[in-house]
Amino acid sequence: MIKRLLTALILICGIYNINVIAAEKMQESMPKVNVNTASVEELSINLYGVGEATAKAIVKYRKEHGKFKNVDDLDKVKNIGRRVLEKNKDIFVFE
Repeated sequence: MIKRLLTALILICGIYNINVIAAEKMQESMPKVNVNTASVEELSINLYGVGEATAKAIVKYRKEHGKFKNVDDLDKVKNIGRRVLEKNKDIFVFE
């Protein structure tokens, strides 16, 4: 009985570690998006929860107010919420 429990525990830990490693690899391979140069198409394709309307709002805001310096600047864009910013925080580049 104890042997079976230990075996199950080892398998569960192994599966968990594999999932963590896979998630880290996915993060590394995700495309980075420079929000100061990206087109509407690039923004809508590469950012989670950003469709064409929000991508257009980002580009419009950038043209009217200048380059974004950080995520807080993006929070000022109409149609973009904190949830979208949080989902994309590792993808954004501000150059």
